[in-house]
Amino acid sequence: MKKLKLNSSPYIVKNTNYSTITFVIYYPYKYDKIHMYDLELIKQLVMNYSYEYKSEQEFRKEKVKRLIIGFNCTIKTIHNNLFVIFTLTVPNPKIVKNFDIEDAFKFFYNTIYNPNIVNGEFDHNQFQREKEYIKFSIQNALKNISCDSYQRFIKYVDDIGDLKNNVYNNLELLEDSNPKSLYEYYKNIIINNSPVCIVYGDIDKDFIENLYYKYFKKIENKIIFDKDYDSYLSINQVTSYIEETSNYNQSVLCMAYKVENMCEDDKLFLKLLCSILNSRETNLIFKKLRLDNNLIYFHRFNRYIKKGMFVIEAYIDKINKDITIEKIKEILVEINDKELIIEYINKIIKGLEYKLIELKDSKYYELDKFTDDLFEFNYSLEYVYNFYKEIDIDDFMNFLNRIKLDTVYFLKGEKNEK
Repeated sequence: MKKLKLNSSPYIVKNTNYSTITFVIYYPYKYDKIHMYDLELIKQLVMNYSYEYKSEQEFRKEKVKRLIIGFNCTIKTIHNNLFVIFTLTVPNPKIVKNFDIEDAFKFFYNTIYNPNIVNGEFDHNQFQREKEYIKFSIQNALKNISCDSYQRFIKYVDDIGDLKNNVYNNLELLEDSNPKSLYEYYKNIIINNSPVCIVYGDIDKDFIENLYYKYFKKIENKIIFDKDYDSYLSINQVTSYIEETSNYNQSVLCMAYKVENMCEDDKLFLKLLCSILNSRETNLIFKKLRLDNNLIYFHRFNRYIKKGMFVIEAYIDKINKDITIEKIKEILVEINDKELIIEYINKIIKGLEYKLIELKDSKYYELDKFTDDLFEFNYSLEYVYNFYKEIDIDDFMNFLNRIKLDTVYFLKGEKNEK
């Protein structure tokens, strides 16, 4: 397993085009599904209250007072890797002369390291409130056909558990969470952990390091963790067909395709195939299912590159199940044509050229690109573009032969369809 070794000193990504400074603090840790709800609770309890400002109203007021533009916590889980990410965006003090960047940064630091803890526990009332809110949100979401059908479906295609072991399917774990155990977990993943800091904007390196180390302890060694991102799903020897019924007035068809003998070298091929099937440049699924045959109300395309799978999700009248399955299968057969593939790839490449131009005008493009490269989350758009330009068509055609229909799932609506 590959180990990533990252600097403990802040990474500076210079950008002089904007009048803001963004601090992004990453806490890498090993992911364990038993803490999935703890992570949701942490997002709410740490970003809405602190030990100094114990109510949401006080907390918001202090953010406004310090001219804080952006302030959030996000959770990124990739197979066995967890990243808790805190982000602070503030005005550039070179431009807003009366802005105290240290005061805003200190508030940011204290929010992370001094949450509202009483006797070694998160505040009971706030904890219970956020816990009930999470439970209500999940139960409410599962009343929606989109969420309900997909959660049913992924239980059949995910033999590893990365997809199905989520907050929708494990509510008993939420009941096990309590304010004391949550704080113990928080100490492990945040307070006693070593963060990676990225700073984005027009700011001096010495200034940032002095500010950063005034609050965060200096670590001489590299921050090292296992990069364990990919987890390829196994394939059924024979396509699995499952049908269930529901009280919805719509029906949903989900078809999962997986790559046989998936490996690291296949990831860009799979990414390209997904683009051919569902990008705005080609739009093969929409054309076949809606424009040519008028079979669908709506469709969704889900790509799981790190799992070696993609899913076509179609909302249909129940009488159209068989013909929709047939038409989706047709798409995968029709693209096995070398001349067509070359035509599609050229369209994808042209689309990437436009996207590269658009993204270079995007405020956070350089930050996102740097982060993806640093943590090796994803290939950069430039890398993908160059790969597609130099692609070996025969190798790609051979890859297409390893695309297998793994699972067909149909949730039939029993009510009259509208």
